[in-house]
Amino acid sequence: MAVARMPDAKVVATAKTCIRWERSSMVFLQNVAGGRREQFDRTGSMGTPKDRKRSESACMEPNRRDRDDRSMILGMHARVPRLRSASLLPLQGFLVALLVACSGGSTTTRPRDAPSPPVGQEMRYSAVVEVLSARSRAVVREPVETLLVGSSIFRRWSSAATDLRDADLVNHGFGGSRTWELVEYVEELVVDFNPEVVVCYCGSNDVNAGASAAAIARRVEIFMETVEDALPGVGIVYVAINRAPQKRDRWTIVDEANQRIEKACRKGPNRVFVDVNEGLFDARDSPRTELYLEDGLHFRPAAYREVFGPAVRNAIERVRASSRG
Repeated sequence: MAVARMPDAKVVATAKTCIRWERSSMVFLQNVAGGRREQFDRTGSMGTPKDRKRSESACMEPNRRDRDDRSMILGMHARVPRLRSASLLPLQGFLVALLVACSGGSTTTRPRDAPSPPVGQEMRYSAVVEVLSARSRAVVREPVETLLVGSSIFRRWSSAATDLRDADLVNHGFGGSRTWELVEYVEELVVDFNPEVVVCYCGSNDVNAGASAAAIARRVEIFMETVEDALPGVGIVYVAINRAPQKRDRWTIVDEANQRIEKACRKGPNRVFVDVNEGLFDARDSPRTELYLEDGLHFRPAAYREVFGPAVRNAIERVRASSRG
């Protein structure tokens, strides 16, 4: 007997419910079947000490130089153990079949083909993405008005909710992310949360990894297209790659990437490009070093308060007006 197709909105809602119920059910039944008792630390993290140690190791950044990023991963660890019991496979199969039926045969958002990472680079941070999405699923209420995604420039923006005047803002920035991870994990980080506006900062780490300006811009454009295909009417704000003192010898690549991304933003009615570099340089066209930390890359709180906050807030208002009009 054919399964009746539901309207798109109901398909999305039902699919998300199926996914979340399946995840929580699998974890619960696995613990019962295995006779396992979960241990919780003082931060509310789930898993045995052995699980936590393994996950923490997987979440570390390649160079381990950013201690703040390390502390962030350790503090928010909430990794869910994977299903291993064969006795649960029939239930899992039933839930997957139900999800396919609800969605008319499609269960995931598949990004278009994107340029490969530079030679010597690979896809990373799956464990970090798992932690971020799990943490947000536990506390976030839909609809999400504003969702930040990208690298440590956003992850370190601890005052974002205040600066952007959105108490329920979701921040999915994480240290080390590159545009190829942005595309790869677009569903887990963005689409699953159905935001009204997505604010993105990514590409800075690509420059450090040796990526070309054209490849960086193309991946950002694919990210925007994928989000728009999955969430019609969504607003997207892209924040320009920072012309940081640390990248002085690669500013030409930064500038070209920003120009290409700005051009891509003009292709969509609900896209806005924000060039924060204007506020990060002084009248003599030199970086305002007082806004940077000692590494010449990351920012002090004043940079977020004086530059990022007003510029991004204005862009969000513009894109909301555009999407509603």
